[in-house]
Amino acid sequence: MAWRVSTRHAMRSDLIEPRVQVPATVRDELAERRRSSGMSNSALCAAIGIRQPCTFYAWEAGAQRPTVTHFRSYVQALGVDVTTVMDKVAVGESRLQRTWSTQYRESGANEVRPWIRLADLTAAEIDFLDARDDVMLSAEHHADSALPRYLPVNEDLLTLLGFYLAEGSCSPRNGIRLSIGAGNIRFAAEMTERMQRVFGIAPQLHRSATRCSELKLVHRVAALAWQHLFGFAGAESHSKRIPDLVFNVSEDLRTAFLRGYLLGDGTVSGGHVVWSTSSYDIASGIMYLLSSLGTVASLSEHQPDGVVREIRGAPCQTSRRWWTITISAAEDLGGLQKVWSDHAGAQRTSCRHKRTRYQSTLRNVGRRPDVAAHQQHRGGRSGERPGLRFFR
Repeated sequence: MAWRVSTRHAMRSDLIEPRVQVPATVRDELAERRRSSGMSNSALCAAIGIRQPCTFYAWEAGAQRPTVTHFRSYVQALGVDVTTVMDKVAVGESRLQRTWSTQYRESGANEVRPWIRLADLTAAEIDFLDARDDVMLSAEHHADSALPRYLPVNEDLLTLLGFYLAEGSCSPRNGIRLSIGAGNIRFAAEMTERMQRVFGIAPQLHRSATRCSELKLVHRVAALAWQHLFGFAGAESHSKRIPDLVFNVSEDLRTAFLRGYLLGDGTVSGGHVVWSTSSYDIASGIMYLLSSLGTVASLSEHQPDGVVREIRGAPCQTSRRWWTITISAAEDLGGLQKVWSDHAGAQRTSCRHKRTRYQSTLRNVGRRPDVAAHQQHRGGRSGERPGLRFFR
């Protein structure tokens, strides 16, 4: 990279010092001043700090650009006000910079390229890059699909993390993969958009008639970042863990994570919202997240039963313990409606939730002294449950 080459040539002022672009009118004025000054060429060369008069001849002809130091010495030696002349010229690229901007970039001799291998960075170069916001990361042979240096911590990322823990896998070769089954195919477009907003690259949906479809982002840098930033490297379904980041974000983002996981490995039916996992760490993490949102959930452990079942047309036998986290209280369902409201089966749960909430409201109304007095005034029997007939 440019700063690495510049550092190596730090003692070569002729290579790294900015050069002066002198307009023709100024060149002519200075050349005339030199000829009329009576100063010998050797004396002028000594005053400037150069060896041959052909150097300033080239400046005056516009064939070469002097360095700022040499040009100021040249003007001063001719008895011309330096500040006045500098206002008439332009200070531009050094010799090295001019070479980098004009030579063939793909030449093997070109040491200045717009990329550098991470493995080749020195500690000083890492410090230099740390202060920059324009750094992009890409695989060496895929610079056209570079990723931004930072991943945004937002609803898109937290939803993806949840869905990935439920239905995802990752490897540097095959990228980040989300399993899309018949139950959540309607969310494939949403996950595609979220993944594109997070990484800046659109994933591809690979459909299959015989097995689960896959949403894949095949990008080595994205996969490595995903594995190592969030602790997914080497993790299997029973050993996955919720990244620490999830426990340190706002309530809205924790809610987005719970929704993402539920879309991938959860059920909503009969007034119950259930998250399932074969990882005890994930189960305990979901319990903690729910409690942080003021929700009391139940955790159930299930043992493998040895029964062979058909999953997506193939035999499957459960060989590990698994856990379910369940919420069913009306108050909890209402507080987490954003989590389950668009899940399959949400409509039936919503109706039951509303019915349960209505019944709870009636019970509370029955305990109000003013309603009891009104009931007595209307001739109601003692202990009779109040109904809508008491209200106009």
